[in-house]
Amino acid sequence: KFGLERYLHQGQCLDACPEAFYHTNERTCDRCSVNCLLCSSPNHCLQCNSSYYVSDGRCVKLECGEGEVEDPDYDDCMACEEGCRKCVLCKSQFRTNNKVF
Repeated sequence: KFGLERYLHQGQCLDACPEAFYHTNERTCDRCSVNCLLCSSPNHCLQCNSSYYVSDGRCVKLECGEGEVEDPDYDDCMACEEGCRKCVLCKSQFRTNNKVF
């Protein structure tokens, strides 16, 4: 349309494929592999879902070791406070009378 490449996805012509899909040579949108958010082909993931990381173009489950906890902001593991074997990452802190709990 108007000299622009478009891609067929679920019966609609789109300027770009949606998240978790890649464009094919046939100008269609095909789904990326499992747990992949952004890919350039079925076997080449560029960005994975939370709790997964890219390794050789594939999504691998992030497994933190003893003394570590998953950091959702960076899809990586981070160390627990010194002396802890296990810890839980709090998503938010609660404040009461200006004290952090």
